[in-house]
Amino acid sequence: MSGKGGRILGTLPLFAASLDDPCEPSPYAPLSRLFWNEFYADPRRALNWERCRAARELYESESFRLSLDKLNMSYRVDFRAGMKLRRSLLELLARDFFNGSSPDIRPGWRIMEEFLEVEPEVLRYARFRAGRDHERVQSRDRSSWSGPECGKDVDQELVEYHLYAQWLASVQVDSLREQAAGRGVELYMDLPLGVHPDGYDAWAYRDVFARGVSGGAPPDAFFTAGQDWGFRPMHPWNSRDAGHAYFRRIVSRLMHFSNVIRLDHVMSLHRLYWVPLGFPADQGAYVRYPWEELYAILLLESH
Repeated sequence: MSGKGGRILGTLPLFAASLDDPCEPSPYAPLSRLFWNEFYADPRRALNWERCRAARELYESESFRLSLDKLNMSYRVDFRAGMKLRRSLLELLARDFFNGSSPDIRPGWRIMEEFLEVEPEVLRYARFRAGRDHERVQSRDRSSWSGPECGKDVDQELVEYHLYAQWLASVQVDSLREQAAGRGVELYMDLPLGVHPDGYDAWAYRDVFARGVSGGAPPDAFFTAGQDWGFRPMHPWNSRDAGHAYFRRIVSRLMHFSNVIRLDHVMSLHRLYWVPLGFPADQGAYVRYPWEELYAILLLESH
């Protein structure tokens, strides 16, 4: 890219998504705006790839190669099938990583320890995803989940898988940033407006999100019936009461990895159209946000 004169590399949102059951791959309805989508992690660049014989044998097997070739020849991305293949490798790598104790794996453990110091919330996220894997809860109301320690009683291997996947993805995104900088290229990343109502953020930060409504857009010449985007909007005053901590967190984390960020629907810092659940999209109303405070956070975090 840099050889052609390119200086900025832009991406769609790369955040966590549900790619099993249900399979909802939209980058603009992520399970979290704090954690990565392991679909984009490359198992073959894992620190313990050469050490993990089981993963390499699976990757080189005829059945795996045939499945991979079928995916690569398709005109459309089959997220469910692709994630199933990738996860089969990542699970073996995670099991090897957490069971490994030989000297060549210890550098990885040091990196993992540093990762946990910087991202302590990833443990809570891994438990949530493990619980989601275990229960396959498809209700749109997660109030029945067991509080902050959701997933604590599920198989520890599931927790370790999601922990490993997040660590690997984070290491590789950080490596991408460093490689791009070395070539004079800046990363331009996308911050989606909302999150999936059944996702981690809506569960872990439930008080920050408004209940009984979803974000959308009023009728216009193209969408005459209005739009209901299906995600819970941030509650402006609850966010203020919490010091806008969640907003600061998602902005700060993305800015760590990128040089430029795109705010999806930047006018949502000023106002956002809310649609009451059960009502048509043309029966919503605009709700105003404390834009000066949100802009101040953007300015501070950009430095």
